Amino acid sequence: MNHKHFFRTALAGLIALLMLLTAIGCSNTPGQTTGTTDTAGDTTDAPETELKQSNVEAVDYNGYGFVFADTELESGSRYIHRFNEIFGDSTSSDPVDLAVYKRNSIIQEKYNVELISNIEINVYNSLKAHEQIMDAMIKGPYEVKSAMQEGLLYDLNSADNFNFEESWWMKSIADAISFGDRIFQMPCDANIRALASGNVIFFNKVVLEDYCKGTNLYSMVDNNEWTLEVMETLSKQVSDGGVNGVFDENGRYGSAINNFGIIALYYASDCRFLTKDEDGELVGEFGSDRQITVLSKIVEYLNDPTINFYSEKYKDLYDNARSLLTQEMFEDNRTLFVCDLLGRGNLMRTVESEYGILPVPKFDSTQEKYITYLHGNSSFMSIPFNVIDIDCSSRILEDMAFYSTDTVREAYIEILVKSKIMQEDEDAKRMVDLIYSNITFDMGYFGIGSMDADLRSMADKNDTNFTSFFDEKAGMWNRLLTTYLRPFMETE
Repeated sequence: MNHKHFFRTALAGLIALLMLLTAIGCSNTPGQTTGTTDTAGDTTDAPETELKQSNVEAVDYNGYGFVFADTELESGSRYIHRFNEIFGDSTSSDPVDLAVYKRNSIIQEKYNVELISNIEINVYNSLKAHEQIMDAMIKGPYEVKSAMQEGLLYDLNSADNFNFEESWWMKSIADAISFGDRIFQMPCDANIRALASGNVIFFNKVVLEDYCKGTNLYSMVDNNEWTLEVMETLSKQVSDGGVNGVFDENGRYGSAINNFGIIALYYASDCRFLTKDEDGELVGEFGSDRQITVLSKIVEYLNDPTINFYSEKYKDLYDNARSLLTQEMFEDNRTLFVCDLLGRGNLMRTVESEYGILPVPKFDSTQEKYITYLHGNSSFMSIPFNVIDIDCSSRILEDMAFYSTDTVREAYIEILVKSKIMQEDEDAKRMVDLIYSNITFDMGYFGIGSMDADLRSMADKNDTNFTSFFDEKAGMWNRLLTTYLRPFMETE
């Protein structure tokens, strides 16, 4: 192999849970590890739980070096995606890092493999060159978009060992990202970036008590009463109405949501741009009555200064106003709600007031369930089309997902929920479980690169004329969608 590795071992030895069974193994030489360890963070011990046993049979792969095409960590406290997803460090003070190490130890001992993280692989170029230098990929959907479209990813549904109906996979997403019966990438409990990338609502408990006394938001969620209209009503109770009629960054607002709110709230309203008909065929939908109603209402909400602080208006005055200004208002007890990625909870260490987590609200009470959109910053599991041993790769990925539930996912939620701010908030932990259970994705929004900017532009201009908007865009979007989907629709 002509790829480069940097050593960092993650040897088994933390726990001896499983007895190895003897079988025929892969024959490649074990590789070397690369990557960095993030040791900054909470000092809480990783949660100790009794691990369940996987139904996937053990195989001895004779010390095989199982290579993941991995992604380099983001450094700095302001970033959400700062956890190693493949390698942990037994000496780290970070409970997530320890949990990753614990899970790896189980996998490595069960299969007699060495798990390898390689951040230097250019996935697309490698696959186009038909190099066999990786056994799996833990990458964001946009990072493998071209490779998937060109047929360079393995159809996971055609492999043995995967069970996407189980809870350790984000199974609610499977229908949305499948092409017929084919699935090329899936997120699971091993994908820490996916765990961090669901859009949620954070609420400030001090502000709630001061201006909406007696309101139990968790009960509203439980009783299916948590809607956009309710969030609007509560926000109006919090707003100071502007100082002398002037609404600026120094005021008090019910919510502080930037222009990604149009995406988060749209999908939370059970809308998509790419759906499936009764025969399971993919169908683009642009300009339905409900889409127009939902989008118009969201734009009105975002731009109403008696409800929402729309930070996009200050992007020329402040560095990263869209995120930092909204968080500053939350820290100063000048807003009740902030819509952001779930991983933002890891960055709120400067917030002195207690806060909670809610799903993004339903559009109205007729909606069946709460829905969380998974941001493209997440990571998914995928396998190269020319993988050396698909049985080996599918066994290890299935077990990584399985064993991550009681290790990695549990540690991540412990950090997120049981911090010094949220205390022992079991309600918040229950909300996180609800959020994860109804994750969705939209291959239409994902496939049409211009859609994100177009929708956000409508919000920025406070333009609710979505009838004309769809009249103008639908033809182009349908052409782009047809081009994007064609490779997946061709008969094999």
